[in-house]
Amino acid sequence: MIKKLLTLPIPDQYQVQTTHITMTDGTRLPISVIGQGAPVLILHAYGMDAREFLPFILPLASKYTFYLPHLRGFGLAQPIGLTQFDFVRQYADDLHVVIEQICLARNIDALPVAAISMGAQVMWSYFERFGAARVSRYLNIDQSPAIHNQDDWQGGLFGSRQQEVFDIFRGVIDMSLPYADA
Repeated sequence: MIKKLLTLPIPDQYQVQTTHITMTDGTRLPISVIGQGAPVLILHAYGMDAREFLPFILPLASKYTFYLPHLRGFGLAQPIGLTQFDFVRQYADDLHVVIEQICLARNIDALPVAAISMGAQVMWSYFERFGAARVSRYLNIDQSPAIHNQDDWQGGLFGSRQQEVFDIFRGVIDMSLPYADA
């Protein structure tokens, strides 16, 4: 016996839409958009799909509209190639077009931006090239400022287990050395 499942309509603010913004080289960059309200731009990390932010932003989708660009080579932009050797600069150039288009479409002077890891690196390149006039607030989401614990920093990547983890890494490297030429 097949039972009919009860399905409820999903409110508009919780539905992801995909739009495309045309870059200066003619490439149409996909942007995932979700929510209703004030615009917020979020940039993903290396190897991420921009939609991986959804579990974190869904609770705020009734208050904000989130713009999640897919940087060339990742997520929905996976098949889009780079046209510049310096990919960070290319991403910053692309981001400039994205921010300008969002500001124009929303009739705003600036918008808040949050960026993680590679996305944060892209934002620093953006700031260097285009300034901060179009960014009302910026949240830099990243790892510890130092990977290793040091005399003046004990917040390294592996915390109090640093030596134990590094010893394991050293052991793996030592075991692989006989195969370095293979």
